Amino acid sequence: MLAHVTSRGWNLGLTYDKRRLSTRFGLTHNDAYIYQYNYMTGAPLGLKGPNGDNYTYAHTQLDLQGSYRVKGGLKFLASALNLTNEVFGFYQGSPQ
Repeated sequence: MLAHVTSRGWNLGLTYDKRRLSTRFGLTHNDAYIYQYNYMTGAPLGLKGPNGDNYTYAHTQLDLQGSYRVKGGLKFLASALNLTNEVFGFYQGSPQ
């Protein structure tokens, strides 16, 4: 029996602009998915063994950005990325 991983993702983006103020809010989610198939002939336990496929971790990330324009074309910009401190990484093996 082979493991099956479905990948689902979604994005939510909100913006607010008024006069000199501009703000952006972004929320993104990605389920775990197979990044790379890694079958090796003779691997322990075959397809489900420790030399199995490479998977990504599921993660949900929150990002914020804002800017304020002052006189003379000067603009102040602030960005905050990955406020949820989610891990974006890979693991090798089986989803079980």
